[in-house]
Amino acid sequence: MFMLLTAILYLTSAPAQGEQPENTGTPKIGLIVADPAHDDLKKSRIDKVDPAEVEEAEMPVQDSASDHFNRGVAHDSSGMYREAIDSYKKAIMIKPDYAEAYYNLAFSYLMSNDDKSAHEEYLLLKEINPQKADEFYNKALLMVRSNPENKYVIQVGAFRNIQNADQMLEKLKAHYLHAQIEALDGFSKVRVFGMKNKEEAEVMMKDIRDKFKIDPFLVPAR
Repeated sequence: MFMLLTAILYLTSAPAQGEQPENTGTPKIGLIVADPAHDDLKKSRIDKVDPAEVEEAEMPVQDSASDHFNRGVAHDSSGMYREAIDSYKKAIMIKPDYAEAYYNLAFSYLMSNDDKSAHEEYLLLKEINPQKADEFYNKALLMVRSNPENKYVIQVGAFRNIQNADQMLEKLKAHYLHAQIEALDGFSKVRVFGMKNKEEAEVMMKDIRDKFKIDPFLVPAR
């Protein structure tokens, strides 16, 4: 009898041969593709459920933060950025310090051409996980610098002292998403990238003048 029960348990628990995981596609550059703890947590939760209790339950099982996060990844992979944004926000409501969700939420805003909201999420992520916030900022900068539609760059200042350049850069990053230092001609030049035309650049230069009381100027993107 013991050997018979053991055989039954083995047959019912073994996975079917040839089963392959479902391919959900490749997400966009920089996206955090999954919550590494999600599968183990989900399996543990399922193993502890009594089927009789599920049938008698009056309230449905609530989705976890990881459930919403992974749903957001699936939406991002399909180009459904608005739906992804909604899923990441739900994950953050459940888990307010969910750095990966802030990271992906900021990228979904970028893909939706909402730089203002992406920058707001970057600032929130910086309070939770500065290293991951820097990673997001650098990848966002890479995206905008590789876009051939961006024709102009705003130069905010040129400094001999790199520490002065770093201080100016940090001030800019608190307000704008695409600031960087370039070492050129013996100077550390602090610049803001991503200007598609002169009209767009003039709006930002006015904002920089008002905020920092300096006079930036426009240069062609290389």
